[in-house]
Amino acid sequence: MIRNSMIKIKGNYINLDRIVFVETSITSQGGTINFYLEKFQKFEFLFGSNESREYHKIINALDKKIITSSTQPPKTVELGKPNNVEEVIEYFKELKIKDAENSAKKFYNHYEGLNWYRGKTKIKKWKNCANAWDFEKEPDEEEIEYQKARRALRS
Repeated sequence: MIRNSMIKIKGNYINLDRIVFVETSITSQGGTINFYLEKFQKFEFLFGSNESREYHKIINALDKKIITSSTQPPKTVELGKPNNVEEVIEYFKELKIKDAENSAKKFYNHYEGLNWYRGKTKIKKWKNCANAWDFEKEPDEEEIEYQKARRALRS
């Protein structure tokens, strides 16, 4: 939903994100604006000849808001939560976490159950949240060699 996507017409608010089609007509008696929304909903607003100024004001506002909203790039990825468990498993494998699949499933199910909230705060970046969890990581080769060298020094 974009900012300022609501428009007020004769005391009613219309969400521009839900508009599928707008039909306008103007006659000597006034004008009409028909909004066709999702699921075949229709809202019709009639304007008398004494309300022509308000009619044109609304048409100009619609032009500005609809054209502006249609030129904005679509939001592709929501950073707050992963798309699915497989994405979490992939990330956990990148982090070289032991038993990545089970750990990823536990992590995903935990936060999915909490609707991706940590306390009262909505999670904005799930990868940062995953990094904060205490998982046992698989040791890399350098660490294994370091541990062997330490054991050799002790004996």
